[in-house]
Amino acid sequence: MAEPIRVLMVWRHRVLAEAVVSSLRGRSELRVAATAGEPEEVERALVESPAPVEVVLLDASLESGAAVELTHLLRDRHPGLQVLPFGLTAEEDALPFIEAGATGHLCRDASLDEMVDAVVGAVRVPAPGSLPLVARAARRIEELDLDERRDRRSERSGWARLTDREEEVLALVARGLSNKEVAHELGIRNATVKNHVHAVLTKLGVRRRREAVRLAYESGLLEGPFRWRPLDEEA
Repeated sequence: MAEPIRVLMVWRHRVLAEAVVSSLRGRSELRVAATAGEPEEVERALVESPAPVEVVLLDASLESGAAVELTHLLRDRHPGLQVLPFGLTAEEDALPFIEAGATGHLCRDASLDEMVDAVVGAVRVPAPGSLPLVARAARRIEELDLDERRDRRSERSGWARLTDREEEVLALVARGLSNKEVAHELGIRNATVKNHVHAVLTKLGVRRRREAVRLAYESGLLEGPFRWRPLDEEA
């Protein structure tokens, strides 16, 4: 028979914690090794626990975003520790916890059996979770990655000043399109494309298209390693 999973419970309301601990005493799957009523008590409780804690059951209603912050802190300091927030109002509320590294989540209408199953699953049988929630989490991760690339790009003063149309023109130039081909692709005049290319080169402080494209790859605006296809024509 497998050893009980050791749990640390972080609670906001003591009566709730005592009720859950009492209800779990008869379960062989897990054992509440320690409890903590304040985020600052958690680290001490982990250290003083007679045996290593495997899962933190975290009351998601802690004040002022403290639960999400604590999740991030615990996952950063203890990578092997599973954090499971409970008492969430809706699945959408789990997104900040997932971004912070939570293993799963429990909504406030979850039963005691569901809590036990979630703890066991977090340690022994990791579950894929709610597919819609996973999809939203994936989109959020993609957004964060895009924000990071934009931040890197903005470190160069020129990138921060490029318009959306200028970025479109630059991306097409990098694909090897001539001014005429770019104009056809975007449905604008050839003279307008020339103006956009000239503006891009001026803002980035370069003289040739090749240099502008190289900067775009280095900054993360264009994906992949730098490559140059077109002839190095002037604007």
